[in-house]
Amino acid sequence: MTKLLRLTLLAAALCAVIVSKADNVANYVQKFDIAFSTDVHDFAVGSGWDHLVDNHNDGFVRYTYHANRGVDNTGCLEIGSQKITDWDAGKDFIVNDLLVTPPVTGKVTVMVKKANSWSDDAGIKFFKVTEAGGKLTRGEEITPAVCNISSTGFSKVELPTLPAGTRVGIRGYYVLIDNVTADAADVTLRRALSIMSVKWNGGKYTDCDADGNYKISYLVRLKNTGDYTLDASTEGYSLALKRNVLNTVVATCALTRELKSGDTCSVSFAATLNQQQYARFDGYLQENITNDSTALPIVVPTAYAPAFKLTGAYGDVALRTGNRIEYGTSRGKVTVNFLLKNRGALPQTLTELSTTPGFAASVQAPLTVAAHDSVPVSVSMTPDVTGQKHGHFTIKGDNNVNLTLNLNGYSVSPDEYFTDVENDSLPEGFCAPDAWRTTNFPQQIYSINNKYCLYCYDRHGASKLVTPLLEVKPGEKLSFEVSKEDNRSYVNLYISTDRHHWTRIDSIGASMMSDSALVQTWTGHYYAFKKIEINNVPAGRWYIAFESGHSYLDNILGFKPVMPQVDAFFDNVNIPATGQVNTSYASSVTLKNTLYKPLPADYKIALYFDGEKVGEAPAATLGAQGKQDVKLSFTPHKAGTYKVFYKFEQGGTVITSDTVAVTIAPETTESETVTGVREWRWEGVPLNLYHYQSESEVIYLAKELKLNPGTQITRLSFDGTSMAAFSPTVTVWLQNTDDTAFAEPYAYTPSEQMTKVYDFYADIRKISETDVNPPHVLELQLAKPFVYTGGNLRVKMKHNCDMGVVVPFDGIGSMTLPKRSIACANDSDLTKATIAVSNVPVMHVGFTATTRMLKGRVTDAATGRGIKNAVVSVTSGDVLYTGTTLDDGTYAVPVIKENLTYQVEVTREGFFPHRTGGVSFATATVEKNVSLKAADGFYIDRMDAPTAAEVNKPYTVTVRATNYLARALAAADYKAQLHFGPSTVKEAATTDVGAQAQGTYTFTLYPHEAGQYKAVVVLKLNAGTQTVSDTVNVTVAEEQTSLLVQVGDSTGTQGNAPVTMNFKRSQTETLYPAPELRLAGGTLIKAISYRGHIMTYSPKSYDARVSVWLANTDEQSYGGTFAEADTTQMTRVFAGTVTYKGTGIDKKTVTLLDIPFSQPFRYEGKSLKVVVISEADDWMTANFVSDNSLTDNSYYRSTDNGKLSEQAWHKAGFGNPSAPVAWLVTDPSCTVSGRITGNAGSGVAGATVTLASGDIVYTGISQADGSFAITVRQPSLTYTATVRAAGYNDATAAVTIGHELNVALSPTTADGISTAEADRKGRVEYFDLNGRRVAVPHAGVYIVREADGKTHKVIVK
Repeated sequence: MTKLLRLTLLAAALCAVIVSKADNVANYVQKFDIAFSTDVHDFAVGSGWDHLVDNHNDGFVRYTYHANRGVDNTGCLEIGSQKITDWDAGKDFIVNDLLVTPPVTGKVTVMVKKANSWSDDAGIKFFKVTEAGGKLTRGEEITPAVCNISSTGFSKVELPTLPAGTRVGIRGYYVLIDNVTADAADVTLRRALSIMSVKWNGGKYTDCDADGNYKISYLVRLKNTGDYTLDASTEGYSLALKRNVLNTVVATCALTRELKSGDTCSVSFAATLNQQQYARFDGYLQENITNDSTALPIVVPTAYAPAFKLTGAYGDVALRTGNRIEYGTSRGKVTVNFLLKNRGALPQTLTELSTTPGFAASVQAPLTVAAHDSVPVSVSMTPDVTGQKHGHFTIKGDNNVNLTLNLNGYSVSPDEYFTDVENDSLPEGFCAPDAWRTTNFPQQIYSINNKYCLYCYDRHGASKLVTPLLEVKPGEKLSFEVSKEDNRSYVNLYISTDRHHWTRIDSIGASMMSDSALVQTWTGHYYAFKKIEINNVPAGRWYIAFESGHSYLDNILGFKPVMPQVDAFFDNVNIPATGQVNTSYASSVTLKNTLYKPLPADYKIALYFDGEKVGEAPAATLGAQGKQDVKLSFTPHKAGTYKVFYKFEQGGTVITSDTVAVTIAPETTESETVTGVREWRWEGVPLNLYHYQSESEVIYLAKELKLNPGTQITRLSFDGTSMAAFSPTVTVWLQNTDDTAFAEPYAYTPSEQMTKVYDFYADIRKISETDVNPPHVLELQLAKPFVYTGGNLRVKMKHNCDMGVVVPFDGIGSMTLPKRSIACANDSDLTKATIAVSNVPVMHVGFTATTRMLKGRVTDAATGRGIKNAVVSVTSGDVLYTGTTLDDGTYAVPVIKENLTYQVEVTREGFFPHRTGGVSFATATVEKNVSLKAADGFYIDRMDAPTAAEVNKPYTVTVRATNYLARALAAADYKAQLHFGPSTVKEAATTDVGAQAQGTYTFTLYPHEAGQYKAVVVLKLNAGTQTVSDTVNVTVAEEQTSLLVQVGDSTGTQGNAPVTMNFKRSQTETLYPAPELRLAGGTLIKAISYRGHIMTYSPKSYDARVSVWLANTDEQSYGGTFAEADTTQMTRVFAGTVTYKGTGIDKKTVTLLDIPFSQPFRYEGKSLKVVVISEADDWMTANFVSDNSLTDNSYYRSTDNGKLSEQAWHKAGFGNPSAPVAWLVTDPSCTVSGRITGNAGSGVAGATVTLASGDIVYTGISQADGSFAITVRQPSLTYTATVRAAGYNDATAAVTIGHELNVALSPTTADGISTAEADRKGRVEYFDLNGRRVAVPHAGVYIVREADGKTHKVIVK
């Protein structure tokens, strides 16, 4: 709006005020139904109202008009807080901002409602207001006669009767007001009209006719915003169309429709203009009562003639003769689409459309383009002509159309190497660090040939994009295209033969790039690409690096690639330059495959310190251009400076990272322990810094702290990220405690019961996810050390700040560590915040260690003399301290990390080592004298011998031993034996073992009888010396066998059975048909379980009281008529507490409900009915794996607080009925029984029946009648029975499971030796008293048969 227009409107407004009149209105009401703006601070509610504005430091009271929150959903006004917070001063200031009524008389009322329920200060006050010299002044307060307001509805507030002419100031505070009434009021009434909206009502095109005339038309919406009804007789009740130039009237429209106060209507306004007088119309529409106006869009009519332009290559910009079309570089056909546009009111005829060789147009002349129409045409750069091309596209036609475009491009010949990224992927064979990425920048500058290019933003420093190895011939050139981002842009070019040592050959700064700004952006411009040629690369084979920042790179052309079969490189190399002895040194890299084919996992990737491998990561198959993040840690034990690098090896390919000089500093007494490993990051604990105030309390367990009693804690630190650096006030309290979790109702420990260790500003560091080796985001150095006494540690933290920043801290989820952390936050009052369970932050605990000593003397066990130069090693995990004995054998080894438990090893050439575990320095220095035995054979370094075994299950012992002789041992030079119990000896295969080399020996046996056994390994040299291991006490348990059987197919999920977890109480009944069970009758069921997943929005766990009943039944399904089972006629197999917990997804489920039976349930070969009742005090949503084919086999009912017996039954699965899949734990054991008979079929008592299948053996003894019964736990094997009885020959028989085993025995010969053995002559043999031959007799009584066949009894001692 022009300055002249504003002056004119002001004059008109003044006239409107002059002609208005003041009335005394009886029964006055201000209803707030006519909307008004509160954007200006001194707004007026209505006619006759004023506003006494108050503020503090430009802080004003907020007013908001609502169209439907008033009485009976009508309009009302919301008044905000009268309290202004001055953040600089750190306190609040009270203002008195008043809405001032017209002069009123008598009783005054206001409808008032609290705007919210949480503000105790919400309310309304009234004051007398006087006016003098145009200035309003607040006077004495008016106390209402009735004032009782709430947040639930509007209440009438009544003022006492007021004298005539009283102006009332209304001071609201968090309230809504409506319907202000008075017995009478002196109101200056006025006429007013407002233009609410104006819409174009003409056609799509504004064309002139042959005489140059055109029509404009609008749809106008008006509102009567005054106090009087408007009609045709009202002066000024009309609209005027005016030009912005001189505000001249172009056309008028009288209004005739009656319009009451507050009403709206729509009218049409049209006018005809001439193009010669109005080549463009720039104006506004004005109503003529209050001169309210609305600016109109500029109208530019279309002349009565053709209007041709060519567009399309670069948006809608009209192209002109001499414009250049850049086709870029390409191997194939590149097409540019144009539009032949006619913006005129008459048709356009074109007579010529032509191109030069190497380019082709899609349409030919002549052709006609209709008015307001366009014809598409494409012009292609064709590959039939290669190399650099400069051509033309010419258009001619009527109405003086004559246009020629310059066409430029490069068609790559088949034998040239060319790289672009039109597949939106990095080029094959290129080493592209994360700083480089593909981008659609070419599309932003309307690039014709390219949609994507490469971009590098050097936020973390310069980054090199490295080509594959390129073969360069003399005189060859390299070209590429580059576009700058701004004046910071640069590209440096390097060459290298090994990707490590680089020589710069060129530098291209921003000034050497194109200044052609194609598109304006909010930060500057997008610039055109410029082709750069490099001609100084020497002949040979080179890697070429583009080191760039703030630049776009594309279309690399030239040289010949030498592509390897395998290639990779290291990116994101994180090799810290410093470390400390006995402190884990963490490093990481990203291994990237540069090729478009997978890299199989047959490579090695390792970390090296001075050429020594100190860590190796498992290989993973990398997809095309795939990557593997590698993290390797190593604990250095010697201070110094090392050359550190990563190495990749595959076949003959060796690739290394750049080498970093790493300085390892000596160990200090300042130590740190970490309470856990980060699962995720959360904002709530230990501080919720997004809010202005927060508080938390966390319990850390002793096993997480890993500190000795008496440790002095000096520092608490937390890792995370922060969007900004700032300094809140932080207070920390600590307490030693035995508590392990918080109980409801949740409450903080009183501060007076704890020790305050920090109360000051704390620096929050600005840290992002991409920062390499960031410091702690929050680090608190305690005011004084806190003495940890052992047990658990309670940490309470509180903060206050005048700003809020999102700061997620490293933590462990509340499902992993339930009820170990509580927290709350608020912006103004923590006492009003809800305390809730939260996650457990990972805490770094700094403490001062006490240097202890391990000291003593090392002597020769044979002579007692001290041993010189013996090495004493003290280790705990990767922590190592070493020392060497003096001439007299004494030693002293300092130990700094006294909170760990150590193993001590003493070694000296020619002696067996000495090892002692469980050495603690928690309380004092340790003195340890050691005697070393001269090495004369093997030393057992490690023995893995389980202390528990099971009958008929393999028991394996593994031993690693070192040959301490000065010579090698052949496999035949020694024996490796496992002695198990009093009589079992198991030998392991021996191997050749070199001097000081190690051998591994594995023994496996199958115990056949439960009981207590001693296991000892003996390595016995043929020369006579032997090494005996420590004795291991082994408990052999009875054989246990279980078979897991799935009942039903996993074809779906549902959330109703076996437990409806989204209700606190549920009862389900499921019928599993016999064909689904696939179990033999008589099978014992020992447990039942169900699998599924808990929905991610309810990650919690809780206990439930569960009862389970089972019954065999003949039913196959419920047949559409469900009848609740009578559980008194079923077998209750479980009644107890079950914890519901776990997460999962449909494709990888977990066990949600696991029910072990109190007694095995015997299955009878029928269908199986299962009833489950669950009662809990909590709920969550879970889905169970189900069989969708069982559509009438599972029902449920559920409730939160009602009686289960009163709830209706429903099919499980709702619209897709199904039954939960069950997993049954069964006992497959069976019994083999039969009878052993002798002479004339009489039963043989005391016969030993042995069933054997390889190493699996079961044994039984026949009864007086010859019967026996043997429990077989593994019935699927094939067994052979051997029967032995005194006076009878041994007998064997095949065993058929499920059939009786009856064996008839034949008697032995008269001398007590079995007939078969009596025929064997010519040797001395031993037999037990049952006639069984014994290979090696132990202590006892035996029958001996001499070589001549004679027998006699002997006692072997």
